[in-house]
Amino acid sequence: MRQARLLGAVGVVAILAILLVYAARRSASSPGAPGAAAARSARDGRVAHRGALKPLVVTTAAAAPRDGRVVAKSGWGSDRDQVGYRPAAESNPEGPMAVVAGPNGLLVLDQVNGRIVKYGPDGKVLGTFPIGPDTAQDLAVTSDGKVAVLDRVADGQVLQYDADGNLIGQAPVVGGPLTEAGGATGVFSDSSGTYVEREHGETVRVLGPDGLPDRDRPTRPGRPLRDGTGYVQAMITDKAAGLATVRMFDEASDFVWQRTVTFPGAIVSLLLLDSDRQGRLVIAAHVGTEGTAPPYDLINEKTIVVGMAQSDGEARGSIAIPPPSTTDEMLRPLTISDDGVIYQMSTSDHGIEVHAYAMP
Repeated sequence: MRQARLLGAVGVVAILAILLVYAARRSASSPGAPGAAAARSARDGRVAHRGALKPLVVTTAAAAPRDGRVVAKSGWGSDRDQVGYRPAAESNPEGPMAVVAGPNGLLVLDQVNGRIVKYGPDGKVLGTFPIGPDTAQDLAVTSDGKVAVLDRVADGQVLQYDADGNLIGQAPVVGGPLTEAGGATGVFSDSSGTYVEREHGETVRVLGPDGLPDRDRPTRPGRPLRDGTGYVQAMITDKAAGLATVRMFDEASDFVWQRTVTFPGAIVSLLLLDSDRQGRLVIAAHVGTEGTAPPYDLINEKTIVVGMAQSDGEARGSIAIPPPSTTDEMLRPLTISDDGVIYQMSTSDHGIEVHAYAMP
């Protein structure tokens, strides 16, 4: 009898040991486990999980904004080589809302005229194609020339066009995690589909790679990297101190690293979070110092563009360029090309200009 009880106890201990080993393995391999990304990275050669990294302090505090070369310009109007302008008595006047670098040049969202304007590498207008809404605010382009347009104001729709301007996909913004169109803060496309960003955080896939609405609306932890290797997210953590936090996730949506960027001045807004195909991501902020006398307007304004390595968040150069235009509202005034050139769209009394800047 005693021997039977002893054997029973040994069996229980053995079973418990097996369960503990199983639980440990399951925890280490679960998508959200801290060591999961590191374990998978060791197997397939991806960047290992790094966690919170040493803060990155930008050293362009005293740098005067650089002047970039003008690569495209258009006057106000509705002709082929012009862009639309809409004055407003009780708010900011409205011009083009977004510029993106595509595979064959620049695309400008000329929503006032209800169209997309294409500029070639020489700055000349290659052509235009119509879009449905005149209240669209953002656009994205894929490597094969497909264009996604976000209208979060009127109809709350995402529209997708092929490289020739034919409508090939459409879906409402609201659905799944997106509970209101006004909460959409950008549109992004890659080979896996078209995503809408929710409140500067996660992205929700609204269209599949075939342009059909995605009924499941899966989420990703941030904006897709241009080379398809993961996702990036950024947030302002202390506006007055100029602090922003950048977080990187791999293609399986596992957290990889996090780094705090200290900008030289108070952050007014973040203007750009994107990547090129050279392994660099960029974050840009409109910064300035509040004046000490009424009306306490911002002084020493500039736009700071910071380059970071996708692999580990290390510094990859920074530049100071002019602050954004204050007369017109824009959702996407900055963009980066596949080869790492920064483009900035600005407005004046005469129209728009797009300036190009080379990162160090």
